[in-house]
Amino acid sequence: MRELTMNTLFAQAAIVLSSSAVSISALDYPVGITNCGVQSWINSPPQRAVTMNQGTTEIMLALDLADRMVGTAYLDDYIWSELADDYNKVPVLSDSYPDIDTLLSTDPDFVYASYSSAFATSHVNYTQFIESECDLVITKG
Repeated sequence: MRELTMNTLFAQAAIVLSSSAVSISALDYPVGITNCGVQSWINSPPQRAVTMNQGTTEIMLALDLADRMVGTAYLDDYIWSELADDYNKVPVLSDSYPDIDTLLSTDPDFVYASYSSAFATSHVNYTQFIESECDLVITKG
């Protein structure tokens, strides 16, 4: 079960990382994702999101989604003052990228990062869950 969870997690994160090439809005659910040979369907917006760096954290907070966040990491500047109250409600998992055990301890259904480096094997060793890097396929329902 954990293997599928991690594949799903990284597939969902890949949507965000490739957002310049693919536009997905809340009206497009369900969304089918095939990544590393594992197909997943996302039927609704995430409920347990983790943001891996400040940009994604501030986007989630600006969209009024603090109540859907179970963790954040890698704050590299002051949080925008208008978002500070909501930010203070979100658990900080790490001053940098969290390790895989810390990340999984939040039981996330979505991991959001601004940079692919958030998923580098030196930070979150996803290679223990998938065999290699592979292509991402997105299917709209």
